[in-house]
Amino acid sequence: MEKKMEKTSKRERREKRAKLQKAAFSFAAFLFMMVCGLVGGYLIGHLNKEAFHSRGLSVVLFSTAALLCVMGLEWLLHMYFHEVGHLLFGLASGYCFQSIRFGSLMIAKGADGLKIKRYTLAGTGGQCLMLPPKEDAQGNYPTELYNWGGCLMNLAVSALCFAGWLCIGKESVPAICLLLGGLLGIGTALMNGIPLSSLANDGYNAIILRKSKEARMAFRYQLLMNDEMLQGKRLSELPEEWFALGKTCRMDNALTTSAVVLCFSRLLEMRQFEEAGKLGQHILDESEELANVHELMIRAELLFMEILRCEETAKVKQMYERDKKKLMVLKNMPSMQRILYAYYLCIEKDEKKAEQAKTQFEKLAKHYPNPAELTDERELLELAGERAGKPDSSAEV
Repeated sequence: MEKKMEKTSKRERREKRAKLQKAAFSFAAFLFMMVCGLVGGYLIGHLNKEAFHSRGLSVVLFSTAALLCVMGLEWLLHMYFHEVGHLLFGLASGYCFQSIRFGSLMIAKGADGLKIKRYTLAGTGGQCLMLPPKEDAQGNYPTELYNWGGCLMNLAVSALCFAGWLCIGKESVPAICLLLGGLLGIGTALMNGIPLSSLANDGYNAIILRKSKEARMAFRYQLLMNDEMLQGKRLSELPEEWFALGKTCRMDNALTTSAVVLCFSRLLEMRQFEEAGKLGQHILDESEELANVHELMIRAELLFMEILRCEETAKVKQMYERDKKKLMVLKNMPSMQRILYAYYLCIEKDEKKAEQAKTQFEKLAKHYPNPAELTDERELLELAGERAGKPDSSAEV
């Protein structure tokens, strides 16, 4: 009983911390955008006060719409600058290019060269993944500049914007755009640099990597695995020693927990569903820190394994209803459409909705960057069809 209570409290503490971080992050982002809007609105109003008096509401509405468009565009540009910062500082630290993603647009280096793909990861506006340099004799390798590079780039662009604002005069439309660009750059740097364990953002990763040798090992292996999978290899084909850490490490930070999550994914790929189910539940119960996207992925796969087992339909429906709102964050990933296909086909017996999920799966698969992962997804899709008595359910590879 005590052990069960300890597990529950550990899980509850993590989930409570994640909710608080999410609420604080959302409030801070809203507050910062509101401040930027007020500053920009005041300056535009001051610049066009005569027009406001003569033309009234139409000028106010037009100026407000223009201000919001400028802020949105500058925010988007800073997200792009952020990823380029990771790339440049990573290259300066000896890393090699793997992939860079802006929104859902991804440029990835595979076995046959650079390809443009589509990929969306919940909770991120972009991502730059690189192959780390060799370790030194003590097993260390540079991590600071690669992780802080995005924030440093945002701050550098902000400094240029503020310099331009001061140089061209404070009361002009270009000057206001530069001022807002500087403020938004600082906001982007802060939101990525202030450590948040539930997001495993840049600031969090940089600090944990500095403190923990296990985290540095986990981070390195994760990047190495990503590179191999972009070349077409599956998790089951990778060296066993790359997964040894995930079998022994403490799940006291999101990076070491990610090593255990990779072991879970490998068991799933090897169709060792019973072991995968136990490990997945163990991660949810025992991890002190777990990235939101990993928690959602584990919940989704536990649901899928229950669907395949199909022993208690009521239990599966209860799991789905409990988690479906959260899991829809993953709807742009083939794995989630595969799980929806299995649920509608095996549990709801709704072939129309199952076909819709399968169609969406194929749409996402066309531009998916990871060929090894996609091969596994198709096999699992076929397995779900077989369990439902539809052996021809998989699409042609």
